[in-house]
Amino acid sequence: MLKAVDILHLKHFLSFVKKYKRTAWLGVAMLPLSVITSLLFPWLIIQVIDVHLVQGNREDLWLHIFYLVVVLVINYFVDAIYAFNLRKTGLNSITDMRASTFCTST
Repeated sequence: MLKAVDILHLKHFLSFVKKYKRTAWLGVAMLPLSVITSLLFPWLIIQVIDVHLVQGNREDLWLHIFYLVVVLVINYFVDAIYAFNLRKTGLNSITDMRASTFCTST
């Protein structure tokens, strides 16, 4: 259970993150697409093996391989956008916290 002190610390931390709301939301928005593509890739491999290779059905094999490559490329870019934006948000927030803690205004 969260204590009142923990909630105050969390609110104080979120005040630093508010400035970087756009990059945080962009990173969070990429998360479902990242999960979908990460799950779709092994499923497509199973389809290629079970439907095409085991049964000797070579008709649409190249189409499924093309789908594998497309899903892999999409997954790479979505994961890059996701990781970059959330890391950028975290690093900028920590930089602002350190600046407010250690820098004195005269």
